[in-house]
Amino acid sequence: MKSLIAVLILLFATTSAYAVTLRPGHPNEVVVTKGDTLWDISGRFLQNPWEWPKLWRANPQIKNPDLIYPGDRLRLKWVNGQPTLVHSRGKRTGSAIPTVDYRHLEKFLMRPYLLEKQAIENAGYLVAFGDQRLLATSGATAYARKLDPLVSDYIIVRKGDKPFRKYGSGQPIGIPALYVATAKVKRHGDPAVLQVTDSAMEAREGDRLIPATHDEENLHHHPSVPARAVRGHIIAVAGHLLASGRWQTVAIDRGANDGLQPGNVLKVNSSAYEKTDWERAPFEDNRNTEFDNEWARYDVKREKYWYDVKQRDPVIIPEEPAGEIIVFRVYDDISFGLISESPRHLKVGYPVHSPMVGPDRN
Repeated sequence: MKSLIAVLILLFATTSAYAVTLRPGHPNEVVVTKGDTLWDISGRFLQNPWEWPKLWRANPQIKNPDLIYPGDRLRLKWVNGQPTLVHSRGKRTGSAIPTVDYRHLEKFLMRPYLLEKQAIENAGYLVAFGDQRLLATSGATAYARKLDPLVSDYIIVRKGDKPFRKYGSGQPIGIPALYVATAKVKRHGDPAVLQVTDSAMEAREGDRLIPATHDEENLHHHPSVPARAVRGHIIAVAGHLLASGRWQTVAIDRGANDGLQPGNVLKVNSSAYEKTDWERAPFEDNRNTEFDNEWARYDVKREKYWYDVKQRDPVIIPEEPAGEIIVFRVYDDISFGLISESPRHLKVGYPVHSPMVGPDRN
């Protein structure tokens, strides 16, 4: 918690040059209810939810003031001409509210999606299955080596064939971990005996075992801007898709080494591209012409076919705002984020940037 407060202080200082933009028709007071998220509450008060650290004033008299619970009261006040939210504890009726609705991330938070070199070298691995099977699914017995004798719950993963790469340069920045199944130790030893559970695909010899953890730390980070300017790209979409929409997960080729923290918000733009421009002319007779030119355009309003006759200088179609991502897991050179706003599908290759710095036009 101390580290979170330190990060918030840093972010507050970083964003202090920017004025908070309150949402028109904002409430003056909100009582937190079960099912609320920090993102929802931020959006009630702010035009830009990532400005939350500037609006938030933690009460030093309250234990764990950075955690907000159902029943708490948030009141908008003006201090030295600036809007501020004052937090008062109510009758606690449940767990602290998360940043976003993490039902969209429940399975993702439990699974490692990136294998670091050291983790691969230290991880346990499957050596055999019951009844001398070659593959195993839910309910099967498995045998493994190099397991921690103090850990009983594991996730079985498989090293991906293709590494994550930095957009443009192609530099490898991480090894994908493909989720295979979960497993529970029935008896420790060498080899340890496990039971395979919740399999998404068949486990095989050599698959790695990573201790299962519930990543609760990532549930309670306030929406914020990165501590320094960040520009990067979407390099992968969960499920190996080419595009994704709201509440889906994407990988970004920027991480802790670039100043990213869980809770940071990034803006997404569509990619700029070059468009061929043609001068067009109408056919002489549209009624009797058998048309098979692939470059034809039919003008419904004028009821005429047009065809391309001359290529003009190409035109660059600029980047356009395409959505927002809230980061929830950060590694050294790569991060994973949840698409919080997306009026259009976000694609691999789309540029991302800090809300305050704008896209890179170079």
